[in-house]
Amino acid sequence: MFEVLQTIEFTRKFEVNGLWAYYFYAITCLGLFPHIENKQRALFKMNRTLKLGGKLIVAHALSSHEIKVHHHNVSSAVANDVMPDEKEMKQLLKSAGFVIHHFNGN
Repeated sequence: MFEVLQTIEFTRKFEVNGLWAYYFYAITCLGLFPHIENKQRALFKMNRTLKLGGKLIVAHALSSHEIKVHHHNVSSAVANDVMPDEKEMKQLLKSAGFVIHHFNGN
């Protein structure tokens, strides 16, 4: 059993036509987000696939600091896989068209 220490919840803001547009009611990234190489592009694509009012939840069982320390100690392959700081994360999400409803970043 683990406690989720970091959660972020958003809903999509604007419409984009295309394949898979408006397909999902929710997308959950649990323990994934630090490992996404192009976070801005991924967020834009996630926004595009959500139905209007759909939710994106980004969560991790570790705090941002714990993720950074853990990845640094585990392997050079993931040493740079970290969560963006709060300011950068909010900017990435807003740029991708999300509206912030809840942000609990540790």
